Amino acid sequence: MTRNETITMRDALSTVNPFMLRGETGRIILYENAKECYQLVLMGLYAEAPCGFVDVAYYMMKYQRLTPGQVWDILHQRQYAHIKWWDKDDPERVTTLRKVLRLLLSVSGCELDEELFRQALENLDTLLDKQGVRKTLSKLDLITIIK
Repeated sequence: MTRNETITMRDALSTVNPFMLRGETGRIILYENAKECYQLVLMGLYAEAPCGFVDVAYYMMKYQRLTPGQVWDILHQRQYAHIKWWDKDDPERVTTLRKVLRLLLSVSGCELDEELFRQALENLDTLLDKQGVRKTLSKLDLITIIK
């Protein structure tokens, strides 16, 4: 691919699937827009790790269909993240989510869209409130993580 073809491909992906999520057959999924993709990524991360212990490598292999070698090239030792889904006031929550999303976006080379990220996080927070799980999950704050 030439440089212009790469830029064109990245521009196209940024509008329909910036995270290069793939279906079970390995084909890239085409979403209606990038907003939908951002929302599905956050919902998927939460669904895979509601207690907040996100295995980024597992997510990349399952949803982006990367090989372990490809994942290693991207993550190296940074395989896990702890995200307090329930704590809207935790500044680390947003910072950590941005880091995770940037790692997932590195596959396509797309930049993090701050506005779509903010909207997707607001939608996830609304869902957690509607489901009433925020209070239950907040009990996980009692867990001490060894670092």
